[in-house]
Amino acid sequence: VDGVRINPGTIGLAALQNLSPALIERIEIVKGPRSTLYGSDAIGGVINIITRRPDDGASVQAGYGSFETKTASFAAGFGGQQAGATLAATWQESAGFPTRAGDTVDRGYENTSIAASAHAGAGPVTFGLRAWYASGSSEYSDFLVLPVDQDFENSALALTADFAPSEAWNSRLML
Repeated sequence: VDGVRINPGTIGLAALQNLSPALIERIEIVKGPRSTLYGSDAIGGVINIITRRPDDGASVQAGYGSFETKTASFAAGFGGQQAGATLAATWQESAGFPTRAGDTVDRGYENTSIAASAHAGAGPVTFGLRAWYASGSSEYSDFLVLPVDQDFENSALALTADFAPSEAWNSRLML
């Protein structure tokens, strides 16, 4: 997410389903080995999800749908090339529906996601901070039609320093 690895390659796929689509600007898929750019686990490719950065101003949205699904989102940003900040948050909750044949109990879902970023320039160096956080719960029925509730909490944080002493030279340090 935003160039920050959110899980090691040894535990399987990252929990991308917990990242709200309302926070996504674009998804970059790079095939093939990219260990030199993205670390030792990037041997088969990289999926980089770029979160949305709102322009100057703010927006608020709310919605209601089937299965008692409720959504709300907020996004705000200000600044320019030398300094700026953005904040975006989404919330979604649903009473759900039975997830398996033979089940009569509704299984719901809740997700709260927040993405924030800030940057400030000092001469040829620009310092930045990016953060993403998601938490919530998914309910479903297992193979034996027993109820399962899974709580989740995912986050990523990155501190960056971009050094560009000329147009032909640009270096980035990311922690």
